[in-house]
Amino acid sequence: MPKFKVTSYDEGGRVFTGDYNDSFFFEFKNPLPDELFDEIGKKIEAGNTGWRKEGNKYSFSQTWGNGIPAPKGEDENDDRFFNITITRGDKRGVVNHGTW
Repeated sequence: MPKFKVTSYDEGGRVFTGDYNDSFFFEFKNPLPDELFDEIGKKIEAGNTGWRKEGNKYSFSQTWGNGIPAPKGEDENDDRFFNITITRGDKRGVVNHGTW
């Protein structure tokens, strides 16, 4: 597991329904290895994995609830989303999560 630290936290706005979107910004001790990004690239080529790529940015997204099946370990009744973005050659990344 790569070593990292959370550098900042952005508590997104809350609405009366309880929906929110929070962000954790983090930094790895060292840039992630190119081999990891190559493996993610293979997953993207295989399709339907939740991963996508724009330039050097790689993102994984998962949404569930309201009829969309929840991932293992999550509650089917929750309406949630999770996204992580990392960039090849960069030590920084961000996790966004919340409800919808």
